Amino acid sequence: MFGKGKDKAEVPPQEEVETVIGPTTSFRGTIRCNSNIRIDGILEGIIETSGCLIIGNQAKILADIVAHNTSAADSV
Repeated sequence: MFGKGKDKAEVPPQEEVETVIGPTTSFRGTIRCNSNIRIDGILEGIIETSGCLIIGNQAKILADIVAHNTSAADSV
């Protein structure tokens, strides 16, 4: 069901984050992309990515999420 027909090479490495919602940013709406996303701020809405979603320790997210993988960011 999930990942059918997907080649592992299609998923960007987790280190290559293209989209960032910073810690002083709040966003309401839909984000769709084919790359990794990191959220450190506040997001309410929908997240759709074929990449990975990285969630910062202080992030606040109320969203429907479709992603290849989700993970918590390492503490810095």
